[in-house]
Amino acid sequence: MKLKYLGDPHFRQSAFCLKMKLFLSICLILAYINISSGIFFGTPSSDCSSNNQCPNIRRRFRSCNGSFNFLGIRLPSCDYRYRQIGGRCVNRSNIFCSLVGRSCDYRKCAECLISDDCPDRYYCSLYSCNYRQRLTSDD
Repeated sequence: MKLKYLGDPHFRQSAFCLKMKLFLSICLILAYINISSGIFFGTPSSDCSSNNQCPNIRRRFRSCNGSFNFLGIRLPSCDYRYRQIGGRCVNRSNIFCSLVGRSCDYRKCAECLISDDCPDRYYCSLYSCNYRQRLTSDD
């Protein structure tokens, strides 16, 4: 009987296959949980039915009203300001409910409409602010 060792290409290939099977199994379990939560637990409750039930959204904009003199050159003076815009009640749905023929539509208050509605280092996606990961390299 011959023992397998780490340098053996067949051993590495079978280890890769096991990892791939584990990864696919976890993905299938997570998909099943998401599907079954929509089917068995129903639609999440709505937060709102109209825009006036949602809190205002704080939007950042750049204001360049003034200027200052630097060595005889007039340079614009810009800063960020904020204004309130009306809240938005947006339609949401669970796509997995649609796959089984059920409607899982509900309404939630939007956290943002565009990325200027989010804090620094965040971006707006599907009406929610998400943290923007910085890509770093160890070169």
